[in-house]
Amino acid sequence: MHNAPENALPSYEELQRRLEAAEAALQAIRDGQVDTIVGDNRHLVVRLAEAEAREAHIRRVLMSIRNVNQLIVQTTDPHHLIQGACDHLTETMGYFNAWIALLDADDKTRMGMIAATGYGDGFEIMQNRLKQGQYTHCLNRALADDALVVVADPVNECPDCPLSRHYGGRVGMARRLAYLETVFGVLFVSVPKTFAEDEEAGDLFCELADDLGFALHKMDEAKALQRANEIIVRSPAVAIVWKNAEGWPVIFASENADGIFGWTARDLLSGTIVYADLIHPDDRQRVAGEVAQRSADPSAAHFEHAPYRIVTKAGDVRWIADMTHIRRDDNGAVLSYEGILLDITDQKQAEADKNRLEAQFQQSQKLESIGRLAGGVAHDLNNLLSPILGYGEMLLEDTDAEDPRREPMEEIILAGERARDLVRQLLAFSRKQVLSFRTIELNTLVTGFEKLLRRTVREDIHIHLTLADSLPPVKGDTGQIEQIIMNMAVNAQDAMPHGGMLTLETAMVELDRQYADRHEEVMPGPHVMLGISDTGIGMDEETRKHLFEPFFTTKPVGEGTGLGLATVYGIVKQHKGHVWVYSEPGRGTTFKVYLPVAAGARMAEKDVTVEDAAFKGSETILLVEDNQQLRKLARALLMRRGYSVLTAANGKEALSILEDHAAPLDLLLTDVIMPDMNGRELYFRAMEIYPELKVLYMSGYTDNVIAHHGVLDEGVQFIQKPFTVKALATKVREVLMAE
Repeated sequence: MHNAPENALPSYEELQRRLEAAEAALQAIRDGQVDTIVGDNRHLVVRLAEAEAREAHIRRVLMSIRNVNQLIVQTTDPHHLIQGACDHLTETMGYFNAWIALLDADDKTRMGMIAATGYGDGFEIMQNRLKQGQYTHCLNRALADDALVVVADPVNECPDCPLSRHYGGRVGMARRLAYLETVFGVLFVSVPKTFAEDEEAGDLFCELADDLGFALHKMDEAKALQRANEIIVRSPAVAIVWKNAEGWPVIFASENADGIFGWTARDLLSGTIVYADLIHPDDRQRVAGEVAQRSADPSAAHFEHAPYRIVTKAGDVRWIADMTHIRRDDNGAVLSYEGILLDITDQKQAEADKNRLEAQFQQSQKLESIGRLAGGVAHDLNNLLSPILGYGEMLLEDTDAEDPRREPMEEIILAGERARDLVRQLLAFSRKQVLSFRTIELNTLVTGFEKLLRRTVREDIHIHLTLADSLPPVKGDTGQIEQIIMNMAVNAQDAMPHGGMLTLETAMVELDRQYADRHEEVMPGPHVMLGISDTGIGMDEETRKHLFEPFFTTKPVGEGTGLGLATVYGIVKQHKGHVWVYSEPGRGTTFKVYLPVAAGARMAEKDVTVEDAAFKGSETILLVEDNQQLRKLARALLMRRGYSVLTAANGKEALSILEDHAAPLDLLLTDVIMPDMNGRELYFRAMEIYPELKVLYMSGYTDNVIAHHGVLDEGVQFIQKPFTVKALATKVREVLMAE
């Protein structure tokens, strides 16, 4: 008798026997009597039981998906959606528990809206962590990747998760909720391990997550549309629709269209206007490119243009923010574009003003840094020049007029004086020069200075004055304002190599708050304007940007220091003023200097003049100077004029001399800045011993201790280093003679 082949099909009788045995075994499983199943039937029965359980699970999952999709159709509230989804997923027993967390709309590092079912009170800890941005490992995995995340053993794999004990030995599954590139949040559920490993069950779970992601996307779209509608209702935004045809003919425009375009809705719909013609020519190609790029992407529904300009009916240019929605047919072809337009011209102007002010501030900071360097250099140069000029003048006084050495001495002094003038320019630019402010009638100053100016400029330069009547006075340093006029006049002369007109103009102007907000360091209020204009070659914008920078010059090498206009800038700022320049190539240049009107100031007083014969004296002077060379020089100069001179290197030494000095003391001649105490502090201490003591300050450099932003207090006597023999003698005599 032959055995049946190994792969032969079982007979009908055998199949019937197996089926009957399986049914009996399956019933035993249902009755809880699985242990009674023995033999070959056990494996078959278990397989059949698992198949039945899987089928039941899939049915429950499909029912959950159906219920969730019905909810998606019915609700427009994201919180209602996620809480309802969690409820449906657990009610059908498709999943044992579920939770959904959505990223915060304003802060993507934490969760905002959260819903859960099946955890009881145990979910509170998890919810608090999510709102603080404290994420579990599996949550970070789900957010980072589109793939299904399966946590086979939550207790051991996620020991820090406050929900791990709620899974009851089941497997956790997670998938992010997203649409295209936008991630909205994460969906978590738990299922028996068998179903977590089932491919179809996993696909259905991913499909469910995709449905929720799409629903959240549509809700975002609806919110965007609602915001657009609110913009139309509450603001001057304009709704406009243009057809996808050549030039984009306008097929709809809201009634307030004239608020932006100047054209009414009826004008736009007349058929003679296309939207492309309304866009500024310089922006037209860019806008068309943006539209074409988004139109070619079938998934693109709406987008925001980069701001662009339109030209109104009156020819004005307006800036537009445009959010465009693309309308397509069933095949994806573009039918039209729906734009929500908002006029942002004022915002763009504010941005431009902000950028201009930032540029002005940066320029000011740069000039300030260079100014500090220039001031420090000038201070040291002053200390070197004073002995050169002082001793040179002393030698010259002792030399006969016929002595052949006299001419070289005069050249030495002349070179020193030129160097002194350069130092003063550096000090003016750096705003470290101490100015003697007086009340000035600007018209009188300009008229008086015109004579010197006519002798200075070339004969082919014609000077014209246009002076306003009844100007209020300003407070300023006469010599420094004259320096402004001279520097600008020389600059103008160089710009008119073949001759031309130089115009000096004065006027009363009011600089308002709006002007002050647009210009760094300008204080609003009444100002006197000093204008200097030429008919020269002018300058381009790039040159104008660097005009006041020190050492910047357009002249050939060796013909200019580049300090003329930098000095003007420094002087104007010391006067709390503002300088403005306008120029175009071939059309000349105009400088306008605005000086604040003096508040309650008296008319300018005449300087006290001293005759040459009165340069000498017999009074006693305490000279305090920390620079040894300058101290020796000043002592020698004063003693040659008949004065008795006591000397000290610093304030402490000066006070010691005063305490031991029993004879009268008439004048304190002191440096401003010294190591241990400044000159003003020394003067106040000295007055305790000599209450009638007079003071003359000297310095080539100062700070706010003596000068408030470079301006001496009223009545304070000061001499600028380096000084000449005559200048020192004159100033000392003037102070001693003053009441």
